[in-house]
Amino acid sequence: MNQIEPRTAETLKTNLGVSNAEPPAATLARGLVDVNGNIRLQAPNNAISPRGINTGEHPARASTDGTDSTPVITETYLSEIHVPANCTITGIELFNGSNVTGNVTVGLADALGNPIAAAQSASTAGSGTDAYQRIPFAAPYVASGPATYFIQVQYSSATARYNTHAVGRHATGKQTGQTYGTLTAFTPPTTFTTAIGNIAGPY
Repeated sequence: MNQIEPRTAETLKTNLGVSNAEPPAATLARGLVDVNGNIRLQAPNNAISPRGINTGEHPARASTDGTDSTPVITETYLSEIHVPANCTITGIELFNGSNVTGNVTVGLADALGNPIAAAQSASTAGSGTDAYQRIPFAAPYVASGPATYFIQVQYSSATARYNTHAVGRHATGKQTGQTYGTLTAFTPPTTFTTAIGNIAGPY
């Protein structure tokens, strides 16, 4: 009976022409082991574009989409998003309603409801009815994924209107008794409430 000669891993690598050198960091997905012993992949920075991420996993597809909702100037509106991999987020795109009177402030909070100071905008004048408006953070923010985040939105005028999801499975909610321009921590919502959360996404 012929016996198979045992080979070391290094011998096999040499025979197969496999290099010990790692691929460039920009293309490498490294495996990490979590506390339960499960392997998950950690993508490199800027692995994906954030423009495909939307509240409710569904963007507006027509200017008539969404429910034209009325903000309260002492409320902050919360919408859950899932970031599937590391990406650089410049700001938040809001799908405005039928009136853009006043200003808007946006920010990003982590899965525990803590606002991320590096991912907040200045107070920005509303612009463009029934259209997406890009509102930048003070500086681009590198978000780690996969992870859950919440978009926070405030309005300075009660005559403004913003488009919301009428149905969905993502978590939405609001904070009451807030001061416009100041984003505070919150207990993350876990269910969907109609006509509360913005149709929005990072860019």
